[in-house]
Amino acid sequence: MSINASRQSFAKGLQRLRQELEHKPARVLLFGPPGSGKSTLAALLAPIPERCHCLNLDPGSPSFGVPAALNLGTWCKTHWQPLAFEPLCSLDAARFRLPLLEAAKALLAQAPAGTLLLDMPGLVRGVAAAELLCALTRTLQPDWLVNLIPDGATTCLPDELRSLDLPQLDLRLADQSRTPTRKERRDQRTLLWRKYLGNAVELCVDAAELVRLGTPPPLDLASAWQGRIVALSDRRGTTAMAEIRAARHTASGGLQLQLCGPALTGSPHRLTVRDAVVDNGGLSTREPVRPNRLPSRPVPAPRYAGESLRIKVAGVEAELINGVFGDPLLLLSLQQSRRCLLFDLGNTRHLPLRCAHRVTDVFISHAHLDHIGGFIGLLRARLVSDNSLCRLYGPPGLAGHIAGMLRGMLWDRIDDRGPLFDIHEWQGDRLVCCRLQAGIENPQALPDRPIIDGILLAEDDFRIRATELDHGTPVLAYAFEPTPDWQVDTAALARSALPHGPWLGQLLEAWREDDLQRPLQLPDGRRLAAGPLAQQLLVAKPVARLAYATDLADTPDNRRRLTALARDADTLFCEACFTRNDETRAREHSHLTTRACGEIAAMAGVRQLVPFHFSKRYEEHEDELYNEIRQATGDSQIELVTAGSA
Repeated sequence: MSINASRQSFAKGLQRLRQELEHKPARVLLFGPPGSGKSTLAALLAPIPERCHCLNLDPGSPSFGVPAALNLGTWCKTHWQPLAFEPLCSLDAARFRLPLLEAAKALLAQAPAGTLLLDMPGLVRGVAAAELLCALTRTLQPDWLVNLIPDGATTCLPDELRSLDLPQLDLRLADQSRTPTRKERRDQRTLLWRKYLGNAVELCVDAAELVRLGTPPPLDLASAWQGRIVALSDRRGTTAMAEIRAARHTASGGLQLQLCGPALTGSPHRLTVRDAVVDNGGLSTREPVRPNRLPSRPVPAPRYAGESLRIKVAGVEAELINGVFGDPLLLLSLQQSRRCLLFDLGNTRHLPLRCAHRVTDVFISHAHLDHIGGFIGLLRARLVSDNSLCRLYGPPGLAGHIAGMLRGMLWDRIDDRGPLFDIHEWQGDRLVCCRLQAGIENPQALPDRPIIDGILLAEDDFRIRATELDHGTPVLAYAFEPTPDWQVDTAALARSALPHGPWLGQLLEAWREDDLQRPLQLPDGRRLAAGPLAQQLLVAKPVARLAYATDLADTPDNRRRLTALARDADTLFCEACFTRNDETRAREHSHLTTRACGEIAAMAGVRQLVPFHFSKRYEEHEDELYNEIRQATGDSQIELVTAGSA
């Protein structure tokens, strides 16, 4: 197979791979981002050769076998049958890449003859991904490499891939491929872990008497051992993985661990522990606890005048990067998915680089300089990361403004690796869309998208709603609305006379997956469908909505629209540019006063108000601004978040 200069469709690439493997068994390295279809491709290739095996190198999202480990399997008609595993005790292939390499080498030595598919972790950017790709290639010595690439994206780690000197086949993603959510990955590996513990036994060991490897917590900190995923080995080399169910100190000064896992043939001699843990019923990562740490550094002084204002609301961290007097730039960090959203693009000088790399969507209110001028900073930050897609939403004309900034620079050394931006312009009942790329002159037209009930973006865990306001130019205000999760109604459970137990977790799982016909075994022996039980016992958790509005005139129509958008929101970020005494100036510039800000928050019934975008003329009179806003909220009991209280 020769090196490919162009991408092939998934179907054509699959056909070519089948022909190659039917002709001659080979080691094939499958490389691509999470959700690109590596495991799907492996399953489609497996039935073709007479003997096909898979070495799954992703401890966090294995398609078979044991999570927090590397797994070797052989194809058995419809699925991978596990043959062996090597424990890593971590879900993080990047952090523990040296132990991962040793585990991969050990499994390679056990692989039977025939075709071997090497299913890589979904690491495709950064130093860790580059090092791991090159090191695994040297260790596993594949015959060729398949690179799965999303539509509209360029090849990740292009220099590293070229350095491998391997025949390569670039494939576009399969139609059924999609990036799994963080919850889906957690649920899948938790299911595999429970399956592994299907025939588990209880075992007690004294951690102080074992050889402890990896990143074990201190023995005097019993709570840090609780829930850890560990590997136990006897002196003959037999290894089993286990879950620490309890940890307590003994009278003799030891640390007794109560474990659940498969039985060992000999007495445990060695224990390996890193950062994998069972937490809240699922497999996740806990920061390793290291003994004898140096004292923590003192808290640094403020970075700059106008220090950022930060609050946390139900799994979301919201930060006004430039404070209440600086350019509007609101950063939302979503803790579960580790992605970031931006509302407006004022000065991005103080936007942390790690956040700029994780920004997936930007919501622009309008194109005045203090709301869009920071695009250049975001663009520069994304030049040094991969060129993953970033989506921008805003009022009519946004695409022209962004294209103008891109055209204002010379891109003669970037080839086709420039950052990608999908632009979505609000046109009342639809979004007019196009794709822009640094270094590419002409935009690529994308299909329009309808706007239903103001919703611009709907994802598994949240959606963004918008409304149009007037500032002498169209302005968009936004609402961030988390998707409600579900929980057991304890009062309804008590009325049903059914006990607590694992079946409730199975009920929640069936409900979230919309599997309403799934039969559940109840503690009293009955088997009932999940749907009726869920309607009886489950309730939606309350969600914390956030609304964001800036640069709008104090008009009845603006008040009505913004009040409707922010109705019963947990938090409202709202501009309050001028004091009551400067109401004339506010009208001239189409901005809100402190009084208008407070009155809108009270009418909307929000729980807390974060006023911002204060005119710098009041920097020495900040208390006056907050006092006027408090007076305007009246008796509404709104919590006012100030620059000093957040």
